[in-house]
Amino acid sequence: MKTIMFDSNIYDEITIVPALVARIEQLTRAGKLCILTTHVQEDEINQIKNDVKKNAFMGLRTTRILTSGFILDVSKLDAACLDGGPAIEVIQGPTKSHSKDALIGNTAMRTADILVTNDKRLYKKTKELSTACTVMTGEEFEQYLFSTKDLD
Repeated sequence: MKTIMFDSNIYDEITIVPALVARIEQLTRAGKLCILTTHVQEDEINQIKNDVKKNAFMGLRTTRILTSGFILDVSKLDAACLDGGPAIEVIQGPTKSHSKDALIGNTAMRTADILVTNDKRLYKKTKELSTACTVMTGEEFEQYLFSTKDLD
């Protein structure tokens, strides 16, 4: 089974491609794909005002996990591990303006096989820091889902 973590910006891209949604649903039902999510993605999705779009996101089968790290004013105490490690600060940056990205990236590096993001900064930082988690854009992920044989 492949574990996947989506950055929040990916949900838009996924839900507008019916074949991609169908493929993800097929693979999650078959136990070949597990979509990991944290309170960070859920909080961002819950802020969407368009109910149709919000329900499309919420319709994907996900497994909620704790964030690997805690950042004051972003993390929820009951939804985070306190030990985040040094990657949090690197992704967060010196101005600490990328806190949500830091939590998503760090959690993916510690728990997921693949992080999918279209955020160029998060993509670059996670790719530099991670040895175990593959980082893909939304387009790369779509190609992977339809071309790889290890999921069939």
